Amino acid sequence: MRNFTLPYIFFEAIFIYLFISKFGFLNFILEVILSGILGVFIIFKLGFSNFTNQIKILTPSSLFGNLGSVFGALLLVLPGIFSDVAGILVLVVSFFINKKLKTKENEYNNTQDYTQNFTQKPRYDNDDIIDVEIIEEEKDNGKINHSN
Repeated sequence: MRNFTLPYIFFEAIFIYLFISKFGFLNFILEVILSGILGVFIIFKLGFSNFTNQIKILTPSSLFGNLGSVFGALLLVLPGIFSDVAGILVLVVSFFINKKLKTKENEYNNTQDYTQNFTQKPRYDNDDIIDVEIIEEEKDNGKINHSN
């Protein structure tokens, strides 16, 4: 963890300095407050139970899906510009991955319904039909003989 702390603080200080020099200190404070509120709102919208359930089952889709959304929201809660930019990037990526996973899940469910419809035996309402008899007719020089 120490390997990431010093570069994070360095980049955060550079981004804060550039933001304050461009927009001012008061806008920096407002940005930190608004991004924190947005991050908390996203975390409560997704729910803490979703976060803990996703931690138990670690797959690439869960890491970049719902868990990525919660991680991006946590980055928004942290004060600073670099963490907010990283949080927004993680949220955008996880949004597209969640959308892709939902479309794949819908396609899978649609194919399951489709195959279930064709694997069931068809029901016939007319159970009185037992057998079919074929009567052959012979032709002699253009005349039809019915021999029974």
